[in-house]
Amino acid sequence: MRENIKEIALSYFKTFSEKNINGLREMFDNNVTLRDWDINEAGIENVLKANLNIFQNVNTIQIIPENIILENNFISAELKIIINDEEELKVVDLIEFNTDGMIVSIKAFKG
Repeated sequence: MRENIKEIALSYFKTFSEKNINGLREMFDNNVTLRDWDINEAGIENVLKANLNIFQNVNTIQIIPENIILENNFISAELKIIINDEEELKVVDLIEFNTDGMIVSIKAFKG
């Protein structure tokens, strides 16, 4: 499964960029957690609701992975996030996967 984690992460970034909430549901473990500078949620429904709130507050969001580091069942990804085709954020995601390749934890940090 280790080889697939990077591909799953790339698929997650693409699915998020498409604002595809049903696609995200299929990628998340039921006990997924999400923490960033504004959000701290646990459980699939709460995390999906937090993502839906983000999607509803932007016209477009594009995640561009610049570097991905893989270690065991974690990836660390340096990301460029472009909001509404103009605002750019630099973010680092730390994503943990379970043995089935489902996302169990997302921690996002500005920087």
